Amino acid sequence: MATSKKAELRRCVGSKTFGIVPHAAPIAEFPSQPSRKDGLGVMCKRHWSAYTNALRKAAAARKTAEREVVPTAPSDGEAMTPKAKRASREEAAAPKAATGQARRSPTAASADDVPASVARFIESNGGSLSIEPRAAD
Repeated sequence: MATSKKAELRRCVGSKTFGIVPHAAPIAEFPSQPSRKDGLGVMCKRHWSAYTNALRKAAAARKTAEREVVPTAPSDGEAMTPKAKRASREEAAAPKAATGQARRSPTAASADDVPASVARFIESNGGSLSIEPRAAD
């Protein structure tokens, strides 16, 4: 009888990270997991739900921490001036370029810069490939 009782139980592995203690649980309490060899999950349904909920909350907290910005408002309770508010908004909305300059879209400086396949496509559709020299910046 001890063997049949043992066969009806399965070990729920738990999670040290989220404080879920491993324990033995009836096989009926484990969700199906078709990709596993025996077709059952590694945690009981109750602990699997707690584990996935804790993962979701941890991810949300991580995202919030990444987005958290130090406030630019004065700490002594006085209001920001309109100029400071505008500067704060512009700083937040400004695109971050690696060199500090706005990016330019690439343009061909000469016919040699245009791939042959593009030139054939333009000419086959009745267009022309006229490239004018760019003015110096």
